[in-house]
Amino acid sequence: MSTYLEVKFLHKNHQKNLNIDFISVFLSNTKMNFALTILLFFGSIPFTFAENIDPPGVKPPEGKIPSGLIQTSNSTFYNDYVIVADKTRRTLSLWQNKKGQVQLVNYFPMDHGKKSGNKNVQGDLKTPEGIYFVQTKKEQHELDYNEYGVMAFTLDYPNFFDHMKKKTGGGIWLHSIPPTKTLKRGSRGCLVVREKAINEVNKYIKVSKKTPVLVYRKVYYVTPEQNLKDKASINQWLKSWKSAWLSKDLNKYMKFYSPQFYASKKNYSAWKKYKRGVFKSSGSFQVNFNHTVIYRNSQHIIIRFLQDYQSEKLSDYGEKVLYLTLEGKKLKIVNETWKEEKEKPLASMSL
Repeated sequence: MSTYLEVKFLHKNHQKNLNIDFISVFLSNTKMNFALTILLFFGSIPFTFAENIDPPGVKPPEGKIPSGLIQTSNSTFYNDYVIVADKTRRTLSLWQNKKGQVQLVNYFPMDHGKKSGNKNVQGDLKTPEGIYFVQTKKEQHELDYNEYGVMAFTLDYPNFFDHMKKKTGGGIWLHSIPPTKTLKRGSRGCLVVREKAINEVNKYIKVSKKTPVLVYRKVYYVTPEQNLKDKASINQWLKSWKSAWLSKDLNKYMKFYSPQFYASKKNYSAWKKYKRGVFKSSGSFQVNFNHTVIYRNSQHIIIRFLQDYQSEKLSDYGEKVLYLTLEGKKLKIVNETWKEEKEKPLASMSL
């Protein structure tokens, strides 16, 4: 005989141990068509009912890592922890660069948008897929507990890639929900986990866009050996771009840029004209990259690093971010940004 139990209740507060006033228990089975309602009063008891019907998290395969974690942080500037969301498996996983090796820390069941697919427009109830970073943290007193639970982290959707595709919307968060709700309900586009999971993840998050959150329709895993090959390939591309920059060969340098490039209010042609003037006037210069991290999602790659630029006329130090797309079989820069950094973190390998 197949039997299931459905529990509905009203509660007085939002603590982990809830004061449950009434519990309606409906018992049914495939052979007998009946319902029995029992009204009982209980004191404060641990609540586990809603969590019992959550989808199970799927443990990532042993000995493999997400293919998009090309090069994670091993320095003090960026976070050495990475969050990966797998929409197909409804699983949020946490990874760490531990002495140069990417290792699984934990994984949790997860909910996402009510509608399947990649987010395109505001209100489509879909979760965006891409490379995002945690911006800010919201505590319980800032939140509607019934919607967001005890904690939330805002993400930087829409990012540059999303703007390229003219995507709209915003307010995509990683947040918890109260134990009265199931992780099967579907969100308005946010990533949703249990309070226990958000409290665990909170231990490892750095805000201000230092912690990446990679959201995939489905995560693909690779061996450490394949990861090393992917890392070497993109780092070689980065060295070649740097070499072209140092050579001040404008045509060679611009081959690394996409015709779709746009940054600092300049399109490809304006950027080329701007760089021609810079190359003519800059004299000799040196540039070094440190603390490089590389993340990939489908055809998009984000490379972040600290750049130390020294020339006869200018010296500066700051973070450079490159947004790359795969055009055919070649990586092309579609956007780059730079922001000054006042302090230099502990040294790491230069490029």
